[in-house]
Amino acid sequence: MHTMNNTFWARMHGGATHFPFALLLLSVLFDHTGFWWPNEPRRRELCAVGFYSLPLAAAAAPFAVLSGLALSKRNTPGAWRFEVSPSCSSGRRSGS
Repeated sequence: MHTMNNTFWARMHGGATHFPFALLLLSVLFDHTGFWWPNEPRRRELCAVGFYSLPLAAAAAPFAVLSGLALSKRNTPGAWRFEVSPSCSSGRRSGS
């Protein structure tokens, strides 16, 4: 049986991290191009591609988180801990 090692998760995390950013840049590029394009049917198509690439980027983003957690074996120091210091829990601001 083939197990998924850190090399697999490192590659998955690299691709999953950069894919939403690429879609975001693609959205901006197509929206900007569609705004200035003189042909009306092509303008609508360009703006539609720009619009629909945003939800795709949002849908792809959780895979970056999941692959990062798998790569780190959920050993993320401080990421899942929420500690309130005694000075914050008293309700007073510092310096008062």
